Amino acid sequence: MVASALPPCSSGATTRYTWPSSLSSRPRLTFPAHRARLRGSRSLSRTASQRCGATARSSSRSAVVPQAEGERWRVFLAIEISPAVRATLRGPIDGLALLSASIRVNQVERMHLTLHFLGQLPAPQVQDLIPRLAPIVETHHPIRLLARGVGAFPSISRAQVLWAGITGTDLPRLIALQGDLGGGLLRAEVPVEDRPFRPHLTLARVARPLGAPERRRLQDWSTAWRDVDLGELPVNEVRLMRSQLGAGPPRYSTLATFPLK
Repeated sequence: MVASALPPCSSGATTRYTWPSSLSSRPRLTFPAHRARLRGSRSLSRTASQRCGATARSSSRSAVVPQAEGERWRVFLAIEISPAVRATLRGPIDGLALLSASIRVNQVERMHLTLHFLGQLPAPQVQDLIPRLAPIVETHHPIRLLARGVGAFPSISRAQVLWAGITGTDLPRLIALQGDLGGGLLRAEVPVEDRPFRPHLTLARVARPLGAPERRRLQDWSTAWRDVDLGELPVNEVRLMRSQLGAGPPRYSTLATFPLK
């Protein structure tokens, strides 16, 4: 079963979805089982757009606000990381303190292992993705990964993004899951990035060019954390998430949860 925070848009034959257990009330949500496939945002009628709304449950504990279907949502597919890994990641992040003037650090509470960034999509198209992606994820069994070491894109000497690595004997299965989801997105006419998938957890981004002393500190940081185990990362579900930008850090909302079988 897929846990979804999106409401129904039409009547007719339905498929039932579970409500997240963390919520105090459990509305009975249903979705049409045989919806016409979306062929761009113009294919939905004005009437359907007016009568259907959606809500998102925010992980930042902000108020739940109804969303109009005419909106475009910034969405992505991701894996939630374990509390143990979040705690361990504070070590390499704290090690970047001397570079705080030039580096923008991510909050560990907000980190995810991103599988696909989908960009800005119309809200109806986001809803249409849920029944398309659920059966893809269900063909995969739970995965066990390991967060290990640090690095940078494109390299430590020319760093733009600092990351913690993802490895483990199940890594090929994660790559297969990501590839299958990419195929499902393409069939739904959602573009995906045409480059190899390099799973990682983004620790920080370089906000301005580093001087020679800062580059030396960054190299020392990389050497110190390059081969350090940062914890086990179990993968039992994939989340469809929304990112809302504004003043301060992005606000993340879980729109749907797809369990691995």
